[in-house]
Order: sequence, then C-alpha cells, then structure tokens
Amino acid sequence: MADSDAAEDRDDGEQRRSRPGSLVDAFRVRHALIRGYRWLAVALVVGLGAGFLASRYAVSDLYTARVVLRFEGTPDIAGMPSSRPEDLGTYAEAFHLPGVLRQVAKELKTDVPAEVLGRQIEVVQDMVAGLLRVQAMSDSAEGASQFANTLSHVFIDHLLKRYQMRVRAELERTRERLRAAHESLVESRKAYDAFRELHGVSNLSAEQERGVQSAVDLQARRDSARAEVETLRARVEVLRDSARRNSSKKEESTAPSITAQEIQQLSTLQTELAAAQNTLTDEHPRVVALKRRIAYLRQQVRAAGGSGSGALRGAINGSSMKSAASGLEAAQRRYDSLVEAAKQAQERVAEYSHIEGEASSLLAQIQVNEKLVTDLRHSRAQLQNAMREPTSGFRMVAAATPPSFPEASRKKKLVKLVFPVAAVLLVLLGLIGRELRGFRLRTPAEIAFWGKGPVVASTTWPLDEEALEDFVVGMDDVAPTSQGQTLLVGATKSASHHAEVLARRLSDLHATTPVVRSDHPPVATEEVERESTAQVSSVRLEAAESTGLAVRRLHTVTVRPTAAFQSMEVRTWNGPLSGPKLRRAARLASRVLVVVPSGEMAAWDVGGIPDRIGRAERIGYVVVGLEEELEPLPDRIGDIEAFWLA
Repeated sequence: MADSDAAEDRDDGEQRRSRPGSLVDAFRVRHALIRGYRWLAVALVVGLGAGFLASRYAVSDLYTARVVLRFEGTPDIAGMPSSRPEDLGTYAEAFHLPGVLRQVAKELKTDVPAEVLGRQIEVVQDMVAGLLRVQAMSDSAEGASQFANTLSHVFIDHLLKRYQMRVRAELERTRERLRAAHESLVESRKAYDAFRELHGVSNLSAEQERGVQSAVDLQARRDSARAEVETLRARVEVLRDSARRNSSKKEESTAPSITAQEIQQLSTLQTELAAAQNTLTDEHPRVVALKRRIAYLRQQVRAAGGSGSGALRGAINGSSMKSAASGLEAAQRRYDSLVEAAKQAQERVAEYSHIEGEASSLLAQIQVNEKLVTDLRHSRAQLQNAMREPTSGFRMVAAATPPSFPEASRKKKLVKLVFPVAAVLLVLLGLIGRELRGFRLRTPAEIAFWGKGPVVASTTWPLDEEALEDFVVGMDDVAPTSQGQTLLVGATKSASHHAEVLARRLSDLHATTPVVRSDHPPVATEEVERESTAQVSSVRLEAAESTGLAVRRLHTVTVRPTAAFQSMEVRTWNGPLSGPKLRRAARLASRVLVVVPSGEMAAWDVGGIPDRIGRAERIGYVVVGLEEELEPLPDRIGDIEAFWLA
C-alpha cells in the first residue's frame, strides 16, 4: 500500500513537472504594456516633474563646514596612559558619543535628536599628519559653520574633563602610595638604627671604609718598616766586617785628617737616605738632596786620603756602626708595633664583613624606599601641574567658516530618481493588474497549464462567425485514426451551447460520426443504421429497466462517410456541470474534450475541471472566443496525438 502511494506521488510529481503551457502567458503582459505605453510615458513625465519639484522644494540644501584638529598628545606622566597617534581612531569615535551630541544640541539650542546629529557628522583621520578633519552638515551655511565649531569645542572640553578625571584619580592613588612608601621608609630606617646600636656602628659603610683603609695603611707601613729593618741589619753587618778587617791591618795614615763631626754627619745622612728610600721614590727632592750631600762628604773623605788610613777608617766605621745599630733598634721597635696594629685592624675588618650582609639588606631596603618616595613625589608634582594646566591633546588648526556653496546632495538625486521610477512602477503594476484582474485565463497556454491537459484547438469563434468553418476543417489533421467515444463538455453553461454547435459542425463534415446529445450516461443503444446517402433519421436510446432511467428521444445526424473519424462517436453533455452523472459519463468515454471560453473562467476554476469531471487523463480543451489580439498565439498546446489515440 505504501509502495503504491509512493508511486502515485512520483507520478503526480512527474505530471506537475511535465504540465504543458505556462502559469501566466508573457504575451498578455507584454501586450498589456504595449497597449498602455501612453500611460507609461505620462507616468514618466509626471514622475520626472514631481521629482524635480520635490528635490527643489521638499529637500533642503546641505552645507558642509570643516574643522581641522591636530593631535599633540598629552604629557608623559608615570601611572597615566600615554597617548599615541595610533589612537586617532578612538578619538574620532568620541564625536559620536551620545553625551557629546547632547551637549552640542544644548549649546546650539536645538531639539534635533542626538542620533540625527550623529548622522550629520563625518570625521576623517590622517594618521601620517596626525590630523582629524571634522565635517558637519546643516541646511544653512552659517548653521554648518556654527555646528562644526561647536562640535569641536565640545569635543575638546569632553577630552579635558576626561583628562582631569584621570589625573585626579591618579593623583589620589599617588598620594596613597606616597603615604605608604613614606611609612615603609620610616620603618626601614628604624630597623637600621636598631641594628647600628646593637653592633656599635654609626655608619657601617663609613666605618668599614675607614677600617679597611686603616688596615691597608698599617700593612703598608709595616712592610716599609720591615724593609728598613732589613736594610739597617745588613748595614750593621757590613760595618762590623769592615771594622774587623781594619783592626787586622794596623796601617798608619799619611793623609790629612778629617774631623769626627764630618764623619758623624756622613753616617747620619746615610741612615736618613736609607729611611727615605723606603718611603719615597728616587726622584723625590729629599732623596735627591740626601744623595748629593752624601756624595759631597764622601768626596771629602777620598780627598783626605783615598781609601784612608786604618785609624781613619776605624773611626768612621765605629761611628757608622753605632748609628746603624741605634737605627736598627728603633726600626725594630716600630716594626713590632705596626705588626700588632695591622693585626688588630684586620680583625676589625673581618668583624665588619660578618655583619655586612644584614647591614647591606637593611641599607638596600632604605635605598629602595627612598627612591620610591622620591619618584612618587616627582609624580605627584607632575600630576598637580597637570591638574592646574590640563590638556586635551588636540589643537584647533583651522576653524570652520561658512561655505559658499551647498554640497551636491545625494538625497536630491535620489528623490529625482525615485519619483519617476515609482510612477512608472505604479503604472506598470496597474496595467498588469488590470490585465490579470480576477486572474481569468485568456490564452491556450494558460488554460493548458491550469487545466493540466493539452489544448487541442482554439478559435476566435463565436466572436468571429467565419472562424468556425476554419476551426472545424482544421480538425482533420489531428486524429485521422481516432476511435472510441469523445465526450464534449462545456466548462460553463454558455460553453455547453458552443460544444453542441461544434459537435454538429463536426458531424456535418464526417458522415458516419454520430452526434449524441444526452444528459444521462448511455446504457444500451440500438445499432445505428448506416445509409449510403446523407439523410436524417431518428434513433431511440433505451435505458435498461434495472437502471430506472426514463427513455429519451435523441436526434442522430448521419452524413456520407469520409476518410476521417469513421470509427469515432462524438457526444455532447447537456446535463449538470458537476456531479456523479457527469463523472460516470466522463469515465465511460474514451476522451473528454472541454470547451472553455477565453477570459471567462478564473485559474482556480479551470484547475478544478479534472476533479469536477472525475478523471485526470485523456482530458483536452478547446478554447473559444479568443480575442483578435491573441490570435497570433499557438492554437495547440501539449501532446495532441496522445490525447486523440484511443
């Protein structure tokens, strides 16, 4: 059952897709437009005139004034967002903020909504030059310039207020941070003071620096004293060896004598020179002077006797040895004291190194807090200056001036275009609507589409009486071998009469084609007598007794037989146009030919004919009453041969 339903649905779908004809014949629409071309021309002229008048008087002129703003940015302040030329797009959006537009409307003393004002503003960005070009439109030149200047001032005031709000908020945060940083600095200083009191240092850095410097100085002096001791010890040894050699020779001196004072002076100078060379360089003036003095005294000694007599050398060596021994003793005592002092200084430096880590941490905390306090005070000063002298970041480069001419209005052009187009469209719709009024079908293509069957013929008869003969004669080529029974049914009451006339004309041309008028389906018929000559006789159609149908007299017209329609019976239906009798008669017939008058039936009425007569196949249509203007259209639509085949 489901398969049969699906097959029926597929057959219905294929039938819909292969439906002949067209929904609306394009010829009708085209002919209606051609017929109403005068109305279209009038509509075009009227529309052009109305558009010109409307654009001139109903649409006001628009004037555009321009203001140029240069982006200069805001000062760089710690904690505040910096402004960059890349932010021009964000600033441009501020012109369309509702608050800005409401303030502009308030200053202009206008009741125009903010949304409407926003549509009259255009902002162009120039990222390279850092410019904002503001364009404002109005219906007057003065109004446009006032609008543009007011808009720019309100925009700059808006940025100033926003900047002040941000600065004020940042200033409050900076003050809170400065207060907290100052408290932290005080706490860190207290911790460092407690640390110094605990370890007995006032300033660890200075104390450590002095201790290290003292240790270095003491070590240098210690090394110098050790060198001096070593020098004096070597000199004493030399003098002792010299004294021993002089005492063994016992030589007599013949050279002139020198005083003991000069010998003592030479020994003293040599001791001072040795001490000076341990602490001073050879280029030092004191060292140079001592060397010259010693050289002079030695020259005196050599002049007194060359290498000198034994007595003289003994005297000199004895005096020098005493002086060197006393100097060595003093240098040794100084060296011992310096060794002890350097040791104590080194111990003190080691003690400072032990507490240096903790002290450095405390000092670093103090330094960080001090730097933070300094930076926050600097930021507070900058913010206070920004509060006193706020800036918007923009400067007006060129103020707006009243424009000399209005702008080319796209709205005017649109109005000039819309009016004629609308007028022509309205007339087009009117002409098409008049043509399709009631959606009555006029052409064979439309009747074939909505009736779901072929149109086997169409004629201008009965509007043109002479067209009937041409119509009947033209039927000879459509079905030369048609057999069975053809039922002619009028789609309307008036069409029933046309169907009877058509059947009679067909019978006049085809001798053996019986024409039967009936309002009941046939049950049994007597054999029709065929004559060799044309004559008119009566035939009785008797109904079966079981059906209870009344016996009616029918008129049969018999003519001389021809080559066509020799086996086809043509019957006309004069009964009711709907109901079971019509459906039974249609089912018993081989085919049904429905006579449809052009322009009298609506599309839905024609579409209901297959349901009304009770069959969907072998239904054809004859269109009568075609207007002369529709005569050039095809008179046959669909598969005609399949319809006539029995």
